[in-house]
Amino acid sequence: MVAAPQLTSAASQPHNVIPFVPDGLRADMVKREIAPVMAELRDKGVAFRDSHSLFPTFTTPNASAMATGHYLGDTGDFSNTIYTGYPVPGAGASVTPFLESDPVPGGVDEHFAGDYLDEATILKAARARGFNTATVGKLGPALIFDHTERTGQHTMVVYDSTGLTDLPVGQTARKE
Repeated sequence: MVAAPQLTSAASQPHNVIPFVPDGLRADMVKREIAPVMAELRDKGVAFRDSHSLFPTFTTPNASAMATGHYLGDTGDFSNTIYTGYPVPGAGASVTPFLESDPVPGGVDEHFAGDYLDEATILKAARARGFNTATVGKLGPALIFDHTERTGQHTMVVYDSTGLTDLPVGQTARKE
């Protein structure tokens, strides 16, 4: 009986959540000897012990599922490219643009009523509830977690290979 009030109190306090999108990282490779910081984050945070990729095992479809909690049939993101049926700005006017390029989701969003996935992402939902939001990961998949926020003012996107942050479309990324 004494533990119940403590659980309620702890549960009512907001927590920071920063999605980390390690493209292609196998869970069995996160060991103290190989990746000590990641192993510590896993051990002190949340570990998905029975996690599996969706089929097809491409980067952006799996990122869209993690970002929205929806299967690919709901998001329409079945590959790292998408058939739009129109020339996409920022993709060299391609009608099948590569989604792992940050300007591309913005151009695709504009055509599909502001949100090509047509599902709320966890970071968009968190922002709507007053949370500060950030994501870390590979160019493209990390942005998918809040791809409709294109100003760079509300969700910080840090790219794993460069440490650069995302800025509004048309500006150059900078080191923080």
